[in-house]
Amino acid sequence: MKKEQIISEFQDKLTSEQLSEVILFFDACEAYYNSTDGAIMSDPQFDALQEQLIDYGVPELTKLIESSIYVDVEGLEEVPDETQEMISLNKLKYKDRSSVVEIKQFFPDRSKNLFYAPKLDGAALKIIWDFSNPDVPFIKQILSRGGLDVTNLFKPHPDVLTTKKYKKQIIAGELVIDKQVFLEKYSTEGDNEYEYENARNFVGSIIKQKEISKEILNDLNFIQCTDGKNPLDYQFLWHPCTANTLYDLEKIVKFYKSDEFPFLCDGIVLSYFEEGPRQIKNNYPLNMLAVKFPAPQAKTKVTGFEWSQKKSGKLTPVVLIEHTKLEGSTITKANGYNYQNLLDLHIGIGSEIMIEKSGDIIPVVVKVLSYSKNIILPECDYIHKGKHLIAINMEESRKYKFILGLRLLQLDGIGETLAEKVGEVVNYEILDVFNETFKPKICGILGGGVVWQKFSRVYQIRSLHLDILIALLQFNGVGPVIAKKIAMIITQKSNDTSNISGEILQNVCRGEGFQKISSAIIFLKAHNVKVLSPIEINDETITFEMTQDPGGMTKSEFVKKFQEQYPNAVHTTLTKETKYLFCSDISVNTGKLNKARKYNVKIVTYTNALKGDL
Repeated sequence: MKKEQIISEFQDKLTSEQLSEVILFFDACEAYYNSTDGAIMSDPQFDALQEQLIDYGVPELTKLIESSIYVDVEGLEEVPDETQEMISLNKLKYKDRSSVVEIKQFFPDRSKNLFYAPKLDGAALKIIWDFSNPDVPFIKQILSRGGLDVTNLFKPHPDVLTTKKYKKQIIAGELVIDKQVFLEKYSTEGDNEYEYENARNFVGSIIKQKEISKEILNDLNFIQCTDGKNPLDYQFLWHPCTANTLYDLEKIVKFYKSDEFPFLCDGIVLSYFEEGPRQIKNNYPLNMLAVKFPAPQAKTKVTGFEWSQKKSGKLTPVVLIEHTKLEGSTITKANGYNYQNLLDLHIGIGSEIMIEKSGDIIPVVVKVLSYSKNIILPECDYIHKGKHLIAINMEESRKYKFILGLRLLQLDGIGETLAEKVGEVVNYEILDVFNETFKPKICGILGGGVVWQKFSRVYQIRSLHLDILIALLQFNGVGPVIAKKIAMIITQKSNDTSNISGEILQNVCRGEGFQKISSAIIFLKAHNVKVLSPIEINDETITFEMTQDPGGMTKSEFVKKFQEQYPNAVHTTLTKETKYLFCSDISVNTGKLNKARKYNVKIVTYTNALKGDL
């Protein structure tokens, strides 16, 4: 929700200070779902702000916050009102055993048999079955909480298909992934190419994809929770809850949050079987209650700061702390988010703070117990702009941009460390990797072995599409998607300027940036690399990239043979929009193959591609 909309909607209902807090809340939502720079506050800070806004008692604001309308999901479709409804539960914050009194007050009818289940932390899905013909039931639709239609993604999932056994029109549940599988294959902590910080973020990202690989689909679990009204799956999920059980909830949730339980969990759900129409009060069902438990916390002290520089020049702080045990691991740092956050919370060297993991790999500061203004600032030159410090000396950003640019060329076996070594030779000028006068020096740094052979393939590149060139040049705020739009505008194939800022339009499409692009085209031509018009992709286009050797032929010969069979086939670089990655061995783990798996790009062998088995 935009700032102007918030002011227009709530200026007569809230004070100017309250309006500022509402704007901050939606800024945080925007950052969480859409920003490349990440969150602007911790989850506990966000939760506290959310509760504060609800406490203002403005029904329209409360409804807006609780209904997740702020979630901006590409591909959101209009669906009938009755299918949009997802179960939203009344929540109770567990303090200690005295909270059992509140739980009993919520369930006053002692004749009802209570059940408990873990409150799974993934992505809520609702499956809508059609049983009009009992002999041939079928899935009409699968929806996420935001109303996103994900039917095509998850209809083949075996867990989804087994929900037919309940013969219920609606099955609501949670899409999750085993914590260990996540750590081994998709986490930034694992030895792989994936970049997800936690399992919840991974699942949340997957439901937004247009396609997902069979491997990822098989790694996900759908846990059926209710039929839209009452508990389901008593064997795995739901267990009888006696009066004594209520006093053991802390022990139970500790198990659910331990490594012994396979999925992320952020609380417990209590429920009873309700006959007849569902009873609703204040938009919440009366037969279900979510009990939220505070995350384990630890007290520690700030010892210093580290600053990392984004491509835009933004300097992001990491708070260094005394070695602290928390949930079985030793913690040495916490997320600082941005410079203004340090100032607002008075986090400096010597500050005593409370930290918690809160589902994140890097813990967050939840409370500052003693203030300090002693913040060790970055050593580079910078300016203070908004919430951030912005580097003036852009040397680190130049390195970062070079590494990102080299990554776009998708040279197998060239990671960040080797990319930086290459960058030192060419002074971090990405186009100079095509300049063969630097070959001897680069070969000397990389050595004459396999690594050099992989890098030297850059000298075999004889053409680049304009959008790839624009992405290589690493203009601030211009990623692959915007680069494609700019290329289409420059070549007059499109006038779509949506999501392109006025500054980018002025500087990249027409101004100094346009001159840089023109000069780059001339430079590449001098080094025998043609710059081609951007590919116009439609539903009929078969886009593909290649890795490894086809065997028995060169890649150029393979492309010629493949395009004879499929005239609509176009060789592109590997992006989320690429349809196929062709390789000789699907089973191995290379950078490009892992990237394809992450992007849910279909992987096919060269042999099968030529057989037409796509």
